[in-house]
Amino acid sequence: MNSSSQSPQGLRFGIFEIDLDARELRKNGLRVKLQDQPFKILAAMVRRAGEVIPREELYAELSSHSTYDSKHGLNNAIQKIREVLGDSPENARFIETVPGRGYRFLPQVEVVYKSLVSGDNRAPAATEANKTVTARTGTREHWRIWLGAAALVMVAFLVSFYVVWNSGHSGRKAMLVVVPFVNISGDPGQEYIADGMTEEMITQLSRLNPKRLGVIARTTSMQYKGTHKDAAQIGRELKANYFLEGSVRRDGSVIRVTAQLIQTSDQTHIWAESFDGDFGEVLKMQSAIARAIASETQIVLSKQVQEWLDAAPRVNAEAHMAYLQGLQAITLRTKESIEAAITDFKQSIAIDPNYAPAYAGLARAYNLAPVFGVFTSAESFPQAAAAATHALVLDDTLADAHNALAFTKAHWEFDWAGAEREFRKSIDLEPSSTWNRFTYSNSYLTPLGRHEEAIAEIKKAIELEPLFVPYQSFLGRTYALARRDDEALAQLKRSGEQNPNVAVNHVRLAHLYAHLRRYPDAIAEETQARVLSREDIETAREHGLALTKAFQSDGARGYWQKELEFAREKPNPPEAYVTPYGRAIIYSELGDKENAIEELEKAYAERDLYMIELANTEEFDFIRQEPRFQSLLQRTGLAK
Repeated sequence: MNSSSQSPQGLRFGIFEIDLDARELRKNGLRVKLQDQPFKILAAMVRRAGEVIPREELYAELSSHSTYDSKHGLNNAIQKIREVLGDSPENARFIETVPGRGYRFLPQVEVVYKSLVSGDNRAPAATEANKTVTARTGTREHWRIWLGAAALVMVAFLVSFYVVWNSGHSGRKAMLVVVPFVNISGDPGQEYIADGMTEEMITQLSRLNPKRLGVIARTTSMQYKGTHKDAAQIGRELKANYFLEGSVRRDGSVIRVTAQLIQTSDQTHIWAESFDGDFGEVLKMQSAIARAIASETQIVLSKQVQEWLDAAPRVNAEAHMAYLQGLQAITLRTKESIEAAITDFKQSIAIDPNYAPAYAGLARAYNLAPVFGVFTSAESFPQAAAAATHALVLDDTLADAHNALAFTKAHWEFDWAGAEREFRKSIDLEPSSTWNRFTYSNSYLTPLGRHEEAIAEIKKAIELEPLFVPYQSFLGRTYALARRDDEALAQLKRSGEQNPNVAVNHVRLAHLYAHLRRYPDAIAEETQARVLSREDIETAREHGLALTKAFQSDGARGYWQKELEFAREKPNPPEAYVTPYGRAIIYSELGDKENAIEELEKAYAERDLYMIELANTEEFDFIRQEPRFQSLLQRTGLAK
């Protein structure tokens, strides 16, 4: 029997066969129409089943046709193959996209010899001549076939083992960055629409499949606004596999949105599309973009996510625009911007009283109001809780509303079980939200002394916001509250190197240096913080000189006495000792138990934002065993 009579002619996977000689695909023995280029790609993948085949190698399969755009054509070829196989990106049974790498053909493949490739899948009857050959060689061929099959099984097992092991150890999580959408309306006053589109797309995409697709958070992505860096450079800087860019043009009630997805490794344009319609359909457009990206990156969508995308509602255009203005304002993080955000969200609600996102935005703005001095905690938190609760009545899938409610439960009610429930719900709904993870760390895990978990959550936020220094700085503060002073100092210094112009980082360094009894360093950092907080330079220097003289004349006591004077003055940098809680720290450093506890009682009555740190603030070790202090721990639910 010569070798050609048993040479492979086809490859079988399930009910499909590829006839390599006839260049045909068959299903249950019947020919399936498949164009030449998709057939070449399919054959190439089937030959290497189980392997991840780089896109570049598949491009080469198409490059023999000089008129064929292989990079763009590969996507079309894959789509046509999926159509004839009945496959889908969401539930891949045949072709899996490995983000940032290529494609993998999933089914087990069997080699089909010439005698088995026929319409009815039966071997032709043996002639007398070949019966004689079979009698002489049957046993040898039998063992050759079985050994070959065994080898194929072993290879398949090893490949499968490697794939499973590698998927568990490499993470295989793709990262995507949404660069700021461009406002092409010609009206700078509509910039908030493009910025809002950017933020909403980040939110949409972050919910698709967080285990497979991470989305760089807004604050980091917005730093690329107007930079004109290409996809490859941004990909390298953020370690992102994909790059989504787009533009927005609004003309009256009509909006046009364009978007394109680029693979950063080779700047391949994977997908692009334009959407035109009434502004009220903008959420449906965003859902369509999200679905397309899930398809192109082979992200499997759960039934719940698919239903959520399908349910994207039509919105009241005017209410949504007011809401987007509120989103833009709240990100600026100033007293004036928080006031503006509250006004915008209220306007959105006035236009459409059933628009749930506006209530969630209002709740978040009220929660931030005490931080920036817009309202006291007592004035603000009840309104935040009411707005968040109403948002959830309208739509209980809003992560922002669950987060806002959790914040008030922690800082206002000291309801730690309720806070945990709402924080976890917000993270489950939107795992890529850095705000959700940051507040869960700062307002729940750290207060309860779960420091390792708190640090891990902050690090997850930093992974998605690598260029956002406030989170880098807060990691330093989290270390300090965990009493890991060396790590706190190193982290705060790193944050300062990343951006030396963040005032609050200098304040935190000043506080840490003072705690470490390095008062000259503390004075230098506080002076820098005052300058960066737009305090008059000469006034800031005078404060620094006054602290220096007080320290030189009366040591640590002189330093803290002067800080107590400054705490009653204005202006002061962020996180200065100006609240009752801050003054309690000063009195503890001065050894004044009575005044320290009196200030803490005020802080409790006012729901001072920092009361949740009561169990972790090391300066209070001086009064920790006092009955009134223990009573405060009980009332805040922080007693161990």
